[in-house]
Formats: sequence, C-alpha cells, structure tokens
Amino acid sequence: MEALEDMFFRAAMKPSLFQTLVRPYLYKKHRDETGYTDPEVVHEESKRLINEAEEKFRKNSDYFYGNHDRELKVEVNGYKFRRPWAIADGFDKNAEILGPVSYMGVGYRPFGTVTMKKREGNERPRIVASRETRTMWNAQGFPQ
Repeated sequence: MEALEDMFFRAAMKPSLFQTLVRPYLYKKHRDETGYTDPEVVHEESKRLINEAEEKFRKNSDYFYGNHDRELKVEVNGYKFRRPWAIADGFDKNAEILGPVSYMGVGYRPFGTVTMKKREGNERPRIVASRETRTMWNAQGFPQ
C-alpha cells in the first residue's frame, strides 16, 4: 500500500497534473460567494499542504534529486549550487517550509528579508493571478 501511496504522490508532483488538477481544485475550494479566490489564500493553503507532506517529500527525495548533480551544478559569482533553479522568491517569505522544500531538488531556497521588527507588508491584495497569462505577481513585501 505504501508503494502505491508513493506512486500517487510522485504523480501529483508532475507539473501537468498540478496545473490541470491540484491548482484548479484549490482555487475552486477557496472561492467566495462572488466567485473570487484570493490567490494569497491558495498560497497559504499550498504551504500548509507542503508542510503536511514533509515526510512524503523526504521519502521521495530521490524522485526530485535523481543522480544528476555533476551535470547540473553551477557556480555564480563564487557561489556553488547543486541545481540551477530555486523555489520562487517570496513563495516562502517567512521560511515556514524550509524542511519540506529541502527535499524537492532545488538548488537553493530563498526566503524573505530579515528585519529587526516584524512588518506586515503591503495591504491585500498582494498576490495577483492572471488567467490569461497563467502568471502571478507577488507584492507582499515592504509597504510603499
């Protein structure tokens, strides 16, 4: 049974399945009575689900990392990276999912700016999604 669960978990991580099934489900699940879904709510739900699945990510880290470190490693301005890609800046601005992300095969994990005092950031909406271009803009950062 565990092998079957791992197979389903790996399948769910494929970008095509995420884009056609998981992401639309999350947007529909969090739609309000006017039909609007706040992308920030989906963002927070995604991080919660990633944290819940940390053990699955750990057990399946070979799926994400494979055996290509020598071919993929890069050096930029004296910094060496195992992989030439990262999770998007701002996705984990409060460093809440560093554990599970460490098993996802990324070369590095950026998180938000560290300040002496907590800052709430900009007012909502701070994440805007475009259906036409299938992109998102993140303006959570420092208030203007």
